[in-house]
Amino acid sequence: MLEIKNVNKKYKNKDVLNNINFNIPKNNIVALLGLNGAGKTTLLNIIMGLLKSDSGSLNFNFDKKLVGIVFQENTFDEELSVYDNIFIRARLYKIGKDEIKKRIDEYNKLFGMDDFLYKKFKYCSGGQKRIGVIVRALIINPKLIILDEPTTALDIVTRKMVWNVLKKLNREKNLTILFTSHYIEECEIANYLVILKSGKIIYKGSYNELISKYSNKSLVVEFSNNYKKVEVNNIKDAINYLISLDTSRINTFKLDNSSLEDIFLKLNNAYINI
Repeated sequence: MLEIKNVNKKYKNKDVLNNINFNIPKNNIVALLGLNGAGKTTLLNIIMGLLKSDSGSLNFNFDKKLVGIVFQENTFDEELSVYDNIFIRARLYKIGKDEIKKRIDEYNKLFGMDDFLYKKFKYCSGGQKRIGVIVRALIINPKLIILDEPTTALDIVTRKMVWNVLKKLNREKNLTILFTSHYIEECEIANYLVILKSGKIIYKGSYNELISKYSNKSLVVEFSNNYKKVEVNNIKDAINYLISLDTSRINTFKLDNSSLEDIFLKLNNAYINI
């Protein structure tokens, strides 16, 4: 779908992106991860055409006009209804009026927009505004949609609904999705991950490969007023660790494989052993 090849970007002689190379496979869901300052937003801005790289290339294998974009900020006209904002966006792409109405009806059913579709944008809740912005990106029937923190500030129910719809579109309409998120657990829906650190890629590949390569077992021991979390290699090590503690103070314990969040923190040298 998209090849990102040898992309570099500097600000004031500081490397913000350093030799970025990866492909966005067709019909995949790709998560771009990294701590603040890792270079995610800069890379997205280059992909979206808002910023030029110092060197390197982007090779799109489809019409670049068929890229839907969801920015972190809401970009609707506050005085217009959600419907009118979406309609005007579609008309800019020279989509016929009847076809626009048909598509809006389709997304209205998917996202449950009856309560706010004809409401002025400024009177919508944060969740309603976010859904409107996502639908505006989808109304052109994009081949690729880029979402920068799409579910920030959404409640858990709305967040799950949004991702269920996006996964449905990926599955049934072959929509390729590239997104960033501060909710690490959301990235488990991705089948391809790219992790940035200080402008460099420190991991790229499938979710399953990441778990297989970096996952350890985590032992969580709960006491009356605190808890400990440690990584162990196997069950025997977990038992030996438990024996080394004052067992009379242990309320419960649990042995799990490392979560995606654990692995992400470890790769960024931010793993905290509590």
